[in-house]
Amino acid sequence: MARSTAKVILFSRVTADGKVHQWPTAVFNDHDEAKAYATIIRVAHKSGDAKSAMALDAKTAVDDKGKLIAGLRFSIAEVPYQPAPALSDEDLFGDDGTPAS
Repeated sequence: MARSTAKVILFSRVTADGKVHQWPTAVFNDHDEAKAYATIIRVAHKSGDAKSAMALDAKTAVDDKGKLIAGLRFSIAEVPYQPAPALSDEDLFGDDGTPAS
C-alpha cells in the first residue's frame, strides 16, 4: 500500500443572516473520495433530508425550525501529511523533564 503524503479536507460553506459559515466536513486520501462524499451530502440537501445530511456532516447548518439552510457549497484543500514517528518520553524530554534540545 502506498504511503499517504497528503490529505484532502472537504469544507462546507453556507451563508446565513449575511454571515458566511465554513467548517471542515471530512478528511480523505484523495480528491475523488472528497468529491463523491460531497455529492452524497448535496443530494441530501437538495431533497431536504436534514436527518441524512446531519448524519453525514455533524455541523450541517439548519435554521430554527430544523430545516436545512439553502445554498450549501463545498471546497477542497490539500494539505501535506507526514505522520510523526512514535517517540518515547525519554526521546522527547531530558532527564529533568524539560524538552530535549
